[in-house]
Amino acid sequence: MRKKSIFGLYGHIKQPWNFLLGVIPIAFLFIGFQVLSWNYLADNPDGKLFRGWENVFAALHRMATVKDVMSGEYLLWSDMFVTLKRLLVGLGLAVFSAALLGVHMAFFPWIRAIFLPFIRLVSNLPVIIVISIVLLLAGTGEFFKVAMVFLGTVFLLSRDIFRSADAVSRQRVTKTLTLGASPLGVIYRVMLPRLAPDIIAAIRLALPGAWIYALVSEMTISTDGLGYRVAVMRRHMEMDVIIGYVLVVSLLAILIDFVLKTISEKRYPWHNPEGK
Repeated sequence: MRKKSIFGLYGHIKQPWNFLLGVIPIAFLFIGFQVLSWNYLADNPDGKLFRGWENVFAALHRMATVKDVMSGEYLLWSDMFVTLKRLLVGLGLAVFSAALLGVHMAFFPWIRAIFLPFIRLVSNLPVIIVISIVLLLAGTGEFFKVAMVFLGTVFLLSRDIFRSADAVSRQRVTKTLTLGASPLGVIYRVMLPRLAPDIIAAIRLALPGAWIYALVSEMTISTDGLGYRVAVMRRHMEMDVIIGYVLVVSLLAILIDFVLKTISEKRYPWHNPEGK
């Protein structure tokens, strides 16, 4: 059956249409904000809410190139570094723990019987609801921010990795054991390498949640970071800086996801359904 062309009900949209169609909603967003700011400033010349993209980029430039009087730092870069450190440390610990737990649950029935019901229960619980408990137990330092990212992602990652590991062919595992491999050898030398692209896919799905927990923890109690800066600027009605930081977080999230996607496609092309 012949595939339909550009705007058909099935098939693939050819380049450059794919790129052009994807740009449309982004362009509407940028143009809509600019039109809104023009109308807002026409009625409120001294207003601070919607001041146009030129003021947003000017605020970002100021935060990136002018040292803060109090700290002597370039706030945008220092905030980015602190938030990324918390995000990556918390997410890295979650991935390490979830990979080990998920694979062991798939291989050992007694480990699955102990942990799987608990993981299924907790993975549906928003960690935000227990933020006060985590704050009391973890304190107000760096451990609290990292713990929020860890707790917000480790259970979802464990559940997803377990599902991928449980779907691995039992015949392949049996053959490996027959050839003389130990159970732990099967886990660490066969299953984990085989599950690497699935783990990367699980990380990509968990990234939005990790960003939310990192930023919320900074907004709750912190003295630095992207979330803290947004909370401070909200009190001063510095909407230009807030929108600029929203753009920065969006670009960082897209960049990390793009890096993971590229690694998966280049390193594991057999796992990519669109790969050649």
